Amino acid sequence: MSDFGRLSVQIDAAEVIAGDRPGGPSFGDVMAVRSLEAQLPALQPQTLDDWQWLARRLARALEGGWEDMAVPLIRLASADRFAA
Repeated sequence: MSDFGRLSVQIDAAEVIAGDRPGGPSFGDVMAVRSLEAQLPALQPQTLDDWQWLARRLARALEGGWEDMAVPLIRLASADRFAA
């Protein structure tokens, strides 16, 4: 598993914990997920699983209207990010 894949698993796990909290996610839950998400731009998707996770995450952000979450994901998936 790539470093990107390991981080994506941590993000998914943090969201599960936040979603299971009675009364909804706490501020700390949200900040834990955001802190992990902030690490994504330093990594590059390496495997098909990485790219599929990124595509699902981006689709969910766009469907939810979460522009603050979608923009960094679009940049991460952008082809010009890898241009020489």
